[in-house]
Amino acid sequence: MKFSIVIALSIMWSFPGASQVGNAESGVGCFEELFIPPFGTIAKVSQTDGTVRATVAVGENGRPKAIRVSGPDPRLELEVKMYLELSKYRPSCAGSDIEVLFSYKREGSPSHDIFPAVVTFRPPNHFTLTSRPILPSLDPGRPLPSKKK
Repeated sequence: MKFSIVIALSIMWSFPGASQVGNAESGVGCFEELFIPPFGTIAKVSQTDGTVRATVAVGENGRPKAIRVSGPDPRLELEVKMYLELSKYRPSCAGSDIEVLFSYKREGSPSHDIFPAVVTFRPPNHFTLTSRPILPSLDPGRPLPSKKK
């Protein structure tokens, strides 16, 4: 999966949409390696759909100097921020701001099983993560042993 995302990003960098617009890089051209949030447990617990807008200030060492996020739920923001902190950026983009959008949406019938998200990309900078909703768990742990009389 990681390999296919890296190939997809390499292809996307060749599109005109990956060029700089204003002071913020609107595309994904400054990423060396982008970790896409997986619509994991943190995001699924939020029970909120919506778009998280992230702006990454690229530091001198190819790591983020600062990450600003805004979205409909702090848990979605946390998931996006965690994965952008793990990502690697081109040192030539030091001093640039990169804007990326991550939209979370749930579709399909609710299930107790956890299904991986389907990720789609719309140039220049918009990722949509779609997953099935999960049903609430009424059994957070193992059942207690019964007492013998």
